[in-house]
Amino acid sequence: MTRRALLAAGAIAVAVAAVALGWGRGAPAPDGRNDARADAAAPRPNVLIVVTDDQRADQTLSVMPEVRRRFGRDGTTFTRAFATTPLCCPSRASIFTGQYAHNHGVVDNTDVGPLDHDTTMQSLLRDGGYLTGMFGKFFNAWDVTLSPPGFDRWATLDHGYHGAEFNVQGRMRRVPGSSTEFIARTTVDFITRAESDDERPWFAYVAVHAAHRAFEPSPPYRDAPVPPQRATPATSERDRSDKPPYVRAQRVDAPRARALRRDQLRTLMSVDDLVGDVFDALDRHDETRDTLAIFTSDNGFFWGEHGLTDKRLPYLPSTRVPLLVRWPGRVASGATDSRLAANVDVAPTVLDAAGIEPRHVVDGRSLLADGARRLLLLEYMADPGYDVPAWSALQSRDLQYVEYEGDGGVVFRELYDLVADRWQVRSLLAGGRDDSRAARLADVLARVRTCAGTTGPRACP
Repeated sequence: MTRRALLAAGAIAVAVAAVALGWGRGAPAPDGRNDARADAAAPRPNVLIVVTDDQRADQTLSVMPEVRRRFGRDGTTFTRAFATTPLCCPSRASIFTGQYAHNHGVVDNTDVGPLDHDTTMQSLLRDGGYLTGMFGKFFNAWDVTLSPPGFDRWATLDHGYHGAEFNVQGRMRRVPGSSTEFIARTTVDFITRAESDDERPWFAYVAVHAAHRAFEPSPPYRDAPVPPQRATPATSERDRSDKPPYVRAQRVDAPRARALRRDQLRTLMSVDDLVGDVFDALDRHDETRDTLAIFTSDNGFFWGEHGLTDKRLPYLPSTRVPLLVRWPGRVASGATDSRLAANVDVAPTVLDAAGIEPRHVVDGRSLLADGARRLLLLEYMADPGYDVPAWSALQSRDLQYVEYEGDGGVVFRELYDLVADRWQVRSLLAGGRDDSRAARLADVLARVRTCAGTTGPRACP
């Protein structure tokens, strides 16, 4: 029996449990995107954001039919979406604020103290009249015993797939069973209770532990079949002399990489059930058309490409993330959008839909508006306990240029033609070669490395 069937059978128990928790109440957009905007006189939409952990863009949605149906068939899939910093805490702060890590100040997984919570979309939405709820993971570095700022209702997760600890409205409790299922139940309960005041819009931020390692698929999916992994030039790469020293030193055998991929995909099957349950709740309350819904992840994950697992590097398996947006009547259904998009665009999109002006400088752009970037800044400031060097990169539709930093400045550079070499197996700067495009991109990167906002002399690309 699938998790969706089990959850449906336990609907009465869910309601009883909820009471026990003590809760109260530039260029034209490509690909035929529907650019119709919300009527200014129309009611503000509810907002649902689902964020997974370490889910790369390619292949992972193949095991998520509910996501493909609810978000893909009924919404728009952004085919070139990126995490501007491929690391949990910086990326989540970028989702919340619409800012790059160098502006919001959360640069690693150890300290979220620099974040100004008054600049987050949850605080702005709450101040604008929304009922706000947060269910699941807030930040790795967050003390889970503390209330998450900006949220009226919450069930925040410490970490883990099963038997995890949650802070439920200020009370710590260990929840038996799957954390993904508990997050699904609390989200559905939040929507049900929020709809008792149908005039007030709500915001639900849903952040599961999946698909973070160590992977622990739920019982129904522990042996579930997954699509086979096919070898690519990146997974079979032997000559990595064009890569920086850190990458050249990494090794992962193919069986281990396949096992990581298999178990990671299995954890996402429970997330797919969650999406189905939440949308079933929206359907029951006739709120599906009145809800802006976004599905994304904080960063990608390597499955053996270039000898790597984990994330943190600028290569596409690490930086590209799924990004799907649906808002019936406002966002085209069954469409793809090939514009460069990023986690910094989530908050501007939500605030645009809600008609709320930010009170801080925002680096991202609303995906509801026309216009396309030519370039996107990517950055990584290093993470204590990891040897990955700091780097900055420029990403275009066809190129990726990277500078790795060390004592005294730039210590290594890469340039990839993503049309001729989409697997990034041979840098055009290998062996000391030069390329005229690299010099131009280096000048641009020097200008935008400390960018801020979308207008003015320091505008972000």
